[in-house]
Amino acid sequence: MKNIIDERKDRLPKELMDKSPIQVYMFLKTSVEYAVKMSKIDYKFIVPSYSIANTEIQFLIPFYVDLGNKKPVCAIVTTKENGRYVLKTILPIDTAYNNARLLSIPDTGWLA
Repeated sequence: MKNIIDERKDRLPKELMDKSPIQVYMFLKTSVEYAVKMSKIDYKFIVPSYSIANTEIQFLIPFYVDLGNKKPVCAIVTTKENGRYVLKTILPIDTAYNNARLLSIPDTGWLA
């Protein structure tokens, strides 16, 4: 989380810049929990991405400040390490779209 909240704070949307680390953490946690639930309904909701630098598959999760809003503010990058998924960084939506390896468009279209 430190990488996302402290080191990549410049990638966060303006409305989160003045929030405390705990508040940003709660938005991240809510977004991840929502994505896991949505992936049970739409298996394409969490989108794969290939990291050339690490030669591994990563996954893109939409990061919402307001779950009522159809569009996320950015994407959370996660990868599997030692049997657990770890949040690595966040990316702007346009960068996430360019990095995504879409086999098909998610039904929700958050990455379109």
